[in-house]
Amino acid sequence: MRVLFLLLLFASTFASAQQLPLWRPGLGYTPDLSPQAYKAFEQWGKLAFRSNLTEDEKRELEAINLRYTFDESMESLEHIEGVACSWYCGGGPYAITASSALKPQGRNSYEAEKAHDLSFTGAWVEGVHGNGFGEWLEYRFAAGSPRITEIKIYNGYVKNEKAWQENGRVRTLKLFVNDKPTALLKLEDSRAEQSFKLPEPWGRSPQQPEMVLRFEIVDVYKGSKYEDTALTEIFFDGLDVHCFVKGSLVSMADGSFRPIEQLREGDMVLSYNQSTEETEPAEILGTAMATHCKLLRLNFDNGTSITTTPDHPFLLSYGKWASFDPAKSRLYTGYEGVFRKIEGGDIFNHIGYPSEHSLVRLVRIEELHAPQPTYTITRLSGQNQSFIVNGLVVGTEELEVDTHYSQSPQLAE
Repeated sequence: MRVLFLLLLFASTFASAQQLPLWRPGLGYTPDLSPQAYKAFEQWGKLAFRSNLTEDEKRELEAINLRYTFDESMESLEHIEGVACSWYCGGGPYAITASSALKPQGRNSYEAEKAHDLSFTGAWVEGVHGNGFGEWLEYRFAAGSPRITEIKIYNGYVKNEKAWQENGRVRTLKLFVNDKPTALLKLEDSRAEQSFKLPEPWGRSPQQPEMVLRFEIVDVYKGSKYEDTALTEIFFDGLDVHCFVKGSLVSMADGSFRPIEQLREGDMVLSYNQSTEETEPAEILGTAMATHCKLLRLNFDNGTSITTTPDHPFLLSYGKWASFDPAKSRLYTGYEGVFRKIEGGDIFNHIGYPSEHSLVRLVRIEELHAPQPTYTITRLSGQNQSFIVNGLVVGTEELEVDTHYSQSPQLAE
């Protein structure tokens, strides 16, 4: 009877799981923490930022770039998130817990926080007998926190190939949103980043105090030596982490300039009409504020500069919108056509009051790493959803879901 009961329970659980949507990942960067990679990264750092390279050094740098995917945002080979501004400047869970964890072994520990330390060197390892079926990680996000658009996972113990092979990896995770079964995440048996795009942004609900995501192990790829199942990282990307720093000057409808942090709903600013190429007054209908630890400063050939985040849309001289992160910019209402990534040498419109139009060229991009409060306008009256900051035409950042607050996705019945 006991065996029959267990079979019926398994069949019921399996049938229930089958009703959930099955999500499959896109694969990305595979970490390389080999001694050769460390040596190459050190040499790349010595060459990549110099302008007076010899011909031999240019060939050496080219060879490194062909073999590795290093870029200027990387702090080290161990860090998952680089120094460029990311969603973690203003987002992230406030607590991570697990159903169990393997006991520390020597200097290595395997608690829940290891699955969200943004490092390749550690991992959460479940701590029960067997392969960890039913064990889980839980992430808690405070009410009003920046919304999530993507779940990213490094499966297994990825710090090196030996540890990855010897320990178990997750084959399937069941995702719960606020205790409701939502989807099955089908993971590849790979050391590469595995990315799951959400059907719409999640979180930021005024009706619930927080959002809780739980990832439960349903099936595993068995390790060659240990029964323990490991997850190096579950981390996130999203929206609502944007804006301009305190002191950025916004052009007002009356001809004055006002620091962006002083703007309020009802204030009248100048917006830009692309059809007539003229400025027009518009009323502020929404604003937003977030704190950032990593930002970008754009410096122009006329001596002006602006400090921003990568997803903020800018109008280029030939009438097209661009940003440093076009994929995120396309989620903002009216900017679905942003495909161009801003690069050094791009030409921007520069607008004074009332009609002093000129062109400026982007000459340098700087990365800033100190925490700073940032501000933006999310919505304006009228058709022109743009305003002018430090003389540059920038876009508002409103998502369609802002008006009805995106909740958890539609659940399977």
